[in-house]
Amino acid sequence: MQAASENSAWASDEFVAALYAQSNYYCHRHPFLILMNEGHLKPFQVQRWAANCFYYQACLPLKDAALLSQCPELTVRRIWLQRLVAQDGLAEGQGAIEEWLSLAEAVGLSREEVLDERHVLPGVRFATEAYVTFARTRSWTETAATSLSELFASDLLRESLAAFEYYYSWIDPAGLTYFKTRLRQEQAEARQAIDIVVRHCRTREQQERAVAALKYKCDVLWSILDAIAYAVLDTKEDTAPTDEVTMSSQPHLRAQVRLQWDQTRGKPVLLLADSILILNATAATILSLCDGQHSISAIVAELSRRYNRNVEQDVLAFLARLFQKGVIEYTGFAEA
Repeated sequence: MQAASENSAWASDEFVAALYAQSNYYCHRHPFLILMNEGHLKPFQVQRWAANCFYYQACLPLKDAALLSQCPELTVRRIWLQRLVAQDGLAEGQGAIEEWLSLAEAVGLSREEVLDERHVLPGVRFATEAYVTFARTRSWTETAATSLSELFASDLLRESLAAFEYYYSWIDPAGLTYFKTRLRQEQAEARQAIDIVVRHCRTREQQERAVAALKYKCDVLWSILDAIAYAVLDTKEDTAPTDEVTMSSQPHLRAQVRLQWDQTRGKPVLLLADSILILNATAATILSLCDGQHSISAIVAELSRRYNRNVEQDVLAFLARLFQKGVIEYTGFAEA
């Protein structure tokens, strides 16, 4: 009886809860996006991010076409076809791909250098092509489930749009249309997708495969950002605040800096001498460990454990930015 119970299908609300639980793996917590959305990136770093993310955007119609080719459900195909059209457009100058090209131009790239893929990193190409291959070789319901990362995207889209408008004034605002369009479309598409997945994943095996597929999609997005971060965050300039700092050094907040919870905003904030920084959960976690007791090595280990990934370079880059801005200082310098 117990074995039968363990293998029986989840109730709809249990299945939906299992899908939503994958938000823990979504890329909104990636340290590279934290740096970007807190205004710390240089123009060339924003440009490389835009060029590499364009490659991912350009391949999404291939994923959707793979789903359409396998799906026997007419109603589902009609719904999903709208996604392909939204990405490609029905005519020249339309669609999300065109909007991302406009973003790339707004950050200072030419259409030619984006379209010829000269800036696409091997890690980004590998992760993106693996995602398309997944769609071509797995069930259509699993591919549909990968699109449920949209459930977690709205806050990140808003944060990125606000960051570009506030911190990166050199970017032409006309190039930010992609974010505004996706904010209008995202939740409607996510509701359609989760309804399709819940209705067509009827067995426990199908449901577990759908959850695993969504987790896989989150891993793809994280891997893309890993590749970009590794390539554009210079190890000397962006991850080593001084030659004396080692992995055993212990960062701590400077005397005039306070980390606290803002009841009004409902978010953690960093109080500086002349300003307030609103933090996301990952930034707050790193800062909470900057207590003069945890070494850099211990902080990296804790963040890697929480996110089930090696985040050493990302944590080092974030700590370097904090040091450069005078937020932290170090104890435990290595002796010469």
